[in-house]
Amino acid sequence: MWEGLASLARLDLDHNFIADIQPAAFSYLTKCLWIHLSHNKLTIIRKDTWKGLDSLQRLDLGHNFITDILPGGFSNLNLLEMYLNNNLLTNIQREIWEGMDNLRLLHLTQNHLTVVKADTFVLLSGLQWLYLENNRIVQIEPKSFPRSLSILCLSGNNLGTLSELVLDPSWLNLQLTLGRNPLFCNTSLSWMKSKEHNKIFWGSRGCDDHHIEPDCANFPGVAWKNVKLQSFPGEHCH
Repeated sequence: MWEGLASLARLDLDHNFIADIQPAAFSYLTKCLWIHLSHNKLTIIRKDTWKGLDSLQRLDLGHNFITDILPGGFSNLNLLEMYLNNNLLTNIQREIWEGMDNLRLLHLTQNHLTVVKADTFVLLSGLQWLYLENNRIVQIEPKSFPRSLSILCLSGNNLGTLSELVLDPSWLNLQLTLGRNPLFCNTSLSWMKSKEHNKIFWGSRGCDDHHIEPDCANFPGVAWKNVKLQSFPGEHCH
């Protein structure tokens, strides 16, 4: 289908009715830099789907119905940006990121993720911007993220707490958003107010959600800046 278009730099297939892509479907587009497939009907990403796209830098699969990414679904790619926002993903397997250490931006906003397991994103050793807003995340295990992160967007999830161990000690000037999570502000979150963690900034540069500071479900209506450490109830106090 794409024979004779080897020099094509950008392919825009947004807003169609594409429901499936066969392996190596774009293999003739050896110099293509961008492929946009948002607002289609895709449900699954198969092994070797992107075979031959050695030059691809940006892949937009947002606003589909993707539930499964099979092992090898992103093999052969050397992307800088990937958009998987507004899909139906419930789980991410670490293996799908193998060989993608050049990826800088990953958009997973508005999926159905519930747990971020240890090592989920660690293979993305060059990742700087990770967007996980508006999922259903209730738990993030330690060592889930690469040390390269500079922006982590977690607003609009179901987090009741966030362990200090989730944050890598080597992160400098990390911009973190946690607004619209039902955080229970007790001593387990006191590290978030500590001066020792002033390298963590409640910033929203690039994040979709401008409500960036944490919300305390047990201090309704109280701004994060007004929640004092001595106000945090103890773990077992009533």
